[in-house]
Amino acid sequence: MASEKTSVRTLQRAGAISQPQEPLTASDVRSIRESCGVSQAVFALYLGVSTSTVTQWEQGLRTASGAAATLLNLIKRKGLQVLT
Repeated sequence: MASEKTSVRTLQRAGAISQPQEPLTASDVRSIRESCGVSQAVFALYLGVSTSTVTQWEQGLRTASGAAATLLNLIKRKGLQVLT
């Protein structure tokens, strides 16, 4: 018996996954972190990145992408407790 694969389009229609989000700006990242009341070092630990990566995001030298961007958007919507 062959199982049918679920497509991305089907998941999007069902609301199981969202459309790609706008990239976060440096001020967005800083705002998210500050709203959580944590230092760059603590924020980095939660996200599984280095402190220098958070610093570079906040200075606009790098842009969060992939899983990190997804986590940042999730924290923005639900707060840091979503990771605990």
